[in-house]
Amino acid sequence: MKGKKIGYAVFILFFFILCCVPSLGMLVGKQAQPAANEILAAPPSLFDPEGGWNSQVLQQATDYIADRFAFRQEMVSVNGFLQAKLFGRSAADQVLVGKEDWLFYDETKGDYLRTQVLSQREIQGIARSLKLIQNSCEEQGIQFLFMTAPNKNSLYPQYMPDVGKPLEKEKNLTLLQRALEKEGVRYLDLESLFLQQDEILYFHGDSHWNNKGAAFARDWIMEALGRQEEMKWSQQPYTLKKTHLGDLYEMLYPKGKGLEEEVHFERDFAYEDVSGQEGDGDRMLIQTLCQGKEGALYMFRDSFGNALYPFLADSFGSSVFSRSIPYDVSGAVKSGADTLMIEIVERNISWLKTYVPLMQAPPADPQELGEAGSAEVCGSARAVIESPCDLEGCLKISGSYSLKEPGDDDRVLISGGGAWYEAFPIGSEEGELVFTAYLPLEENRGNWQILVGKDGLWSRIHVTIGEN
Repeated sequence: MKGKKIGYAVFILFFFILCCVPSLGMLVGKQAQPAANEILAAPPSLFDPEGGWNSQVLQQATDYIADRFAFRQEMVSVNGFLQAKLFGRSAADQVLVGKEDWLFYDETKGDYLRTQVLSQREIQGIARSLKLIQNSCEEQGIQFLFMTAPNKNSLYPQYMPDVGKPLEKEKNLTLLQRALEKEGVRYLDLESLFLQQDEILYFHGDSHWNNKGAAFARDWIMEALGRQEEMKWSQQPYTLKKTHLGDLYEMLYPKGKGLEEEVHFERDFAYEDVSGQEGDGDRMLIQTLCQGKEGALYMFRDSFGNALYPFLADSFGSSVFSRSIPYDVSGAVKSGADTLMIEIVERNISWLKTYVPLMQAPPADPQELGEAGSAEVCGSARAVIESPCDLEGCLKISGSYSLKEPGDDDRVLISGGGAWYEAFPIGSEEGELVFTAYLPLEENRGNWQILVGKDGLWSRIHVTIGEN
């Protein structure tokens, strides 16, 4: 009996010590570090920003410790491995465990299932906004190209886990492609081009394409721009080396060492990175020069550009790659570029209906106004004016409107008492019927008017200016 009590005591002591190890480890500097795109909780504070007592300090302390206790990443990795291998489940909210060890980004599930489809008005608003950007570029002699990087499960759905049957409706990318064709926007259909390839061009444990996929994208871009060259990067000799640690894999297994094969081309890049920190593809701004090449590229891109930008930098005399959003189109046009490109991943198409490009609203063609002066008042709008705003030399007017019979492809014209300008039919306000415009400062004459319609058939909107 005495031996059994000693055994119990030893077990309880061992269990107690085991429970204390994660917390005590923090006291000796053994704190967990963030994995992949993980953002750790900020340190707790006794006082709030106004100097008063912080009522959330205990919750903040709990979150801080939960994110940093010793051996956290090792425990998370073991838990992720067991759940994935034994039950086919993901221990990370952002990761879907698919078939044959494929991993998918959870944020793409809505696109895959067609449960987060934008309205036709929102899609048309995005397409019209891109058309206005293209028009502005072409007026300055700048070539424009828009493209979307396909979601991984759009190309390889056979490896998706059983998350349900997709609805019988078209997805955002398909709807946007049709709207872009209608508006005449120069668009590169990467999804169709990738689907024509027999080889796998995305990583199993990452949400992005590999170097071979990026090389193909570069070749298709150059062809779409009419800059066909004899040398195609996708046809260059290469070797496969296990050097890539996938972002999804790292989210699921923070301490995992499972490297994937990456394509390493034997041909060296010839460009020079003049922005510093060479090799860091996550930088907000990358500037490059390449002797012997022609053309000046300005590209707005996202994380898919990490692998893509070296191939494009090697193809233009000078290049600027920006991850800023909203897109500073005005700055790009003034940069001296002769080519402007926008690349965004399929899952983030909805961003384009919220983030309004920084550029002055284009003047409306007087011939398009038709009998605008006799247009009947058929709706109302509430707008807010910002001056100064985030575009130098302009004021920003944004808001939403109501109309008896709105059309999906209605255009929005706006005047502050002087000339007429076309507003972007997108914005951060609630609802589908929204507008945003950056106008010259002198346009604020206090007599705001809005016309909504197309083809010279306009409805007048009564405007109420609210507080900034």
